[in-house]
Amino acid sequence: MFASKGRLLDISTESRHGVAIREELEHSLIGQPDAVAFYIRLIEKFRSHLYEAGRPIGSALYTGPTGSGKTFSAEAFAESLQTRVNRSWRHNLARIDCGEFQHSHEIAKLIGSPPGYLGHKETKPMLSGERIQALSTAIMEYPFGILVFDEIEKASDALWQLLLGILDKASVTLGTNEVVNFENTIIIMTSNAGFSNRKDDLGFVPPSLALSEETKRIGLEAAKRKFSVEFINRLDEVVAFNELSRDQIAMILKLELGKLQTEIFTKAVPKTLVTVTPAGQRQLLATGYDAKYNARNIKRTIDREIRTPMARLLGSGQVLGNEGVLVDWDGDKYTFRALPQNNGNFVLHGSKTDKGDIL
Repeated sequence: MFASKGRLLDISTESRHGVAIREELEHSLIGQPDAVAFYIRLIEKFRSHLYEAGRPIGSALYTGPTGSGKTFSAEAFAESLQTRVNRSWRHNLARIDCGEFQHSHEIAKLIGSPPGYLGHKETKPMLSGERIQALSTAIMEYPFGILVFDEIEKASDALWQLLLGILDKASVTLGTNEVVNFENTIIIMTSNAGFSNRKDDLGFVPPSLALSEETKRIGLEAAKRKFSVEFINRLDEVVAFNELSRDQIAMILKLELGKLQTEIFTKAVPKTLVTVTPAGQRQLLATGYDAKYNARNIKRTIDREIRTPMARLLGSGQVLGNEGVLVDWDGDKYTFRALPQNNGNFVLHGSKTDKGDIL
């Protein structure tokens, strides 16, 4: 008989490491709770040493419409691990564009050419043991690397076969006969299958994909059509990314303006604080919001309307030391005004001080 009494445990209580990752990701990764939950599970299994030996620490296929944050989420996760050591996320993350591997012979760029083939000694494999080791030792507290295979549906079958071995045995043999170990890596693959142009073999994709279950259904069915059952079964999880609502795009707009604000203040000469008024933000949102491209068009709009004009203003010497720039919309065009940087009109975009409602 099992004991009927004892202290009841609560499996919904996250570890302190999970809580820390959640706080970091929920601030930057908007509207994707399934992805945040996946990263928390990864960290908790890693910290408890309960991941399966002889395989990568974790693996997942991210499905969802373009611009919903699939690749960005991996970058945000990598960066959240490094907040205490002040290093770029590029130290422990490598992104591989699968559009470069549409033909089987191009796999040599990843693992090198075998002996006897042209470029055997000259071609340095992208997945060399040296590189994987560098990724997995970038952070002492989290000794693993993150490999992102972007838009995996574009790759040839040769890459999928290569990944089967990595996902199953955490190893691959290079053209030099070096065996590379992937046990200290997290493998993430992104795919737009089922969402490109709103059409797929499944038929017409509904215009609103805000519900996670609907998004997951479309992504899963498209993935099953595109990839083999053997490939899908090697994955730990398939994570659905939602289409973003207008409210969520507005939040992302503030975060992107905050990034640009930090970049201009830290890199530009003179150091300049740039703030966009609520009217200016509303116009950026009106111009940049596109349900088809999600957050992708917002970044283009900010680059065109704010970053490029600021580069000209700074380059022409119109902004003086200790001056900030206030960007507004006058109903017809954006206006740029130089004001003392201690002026009360300046706020930090994307922070707790940014209370302006732009919807």
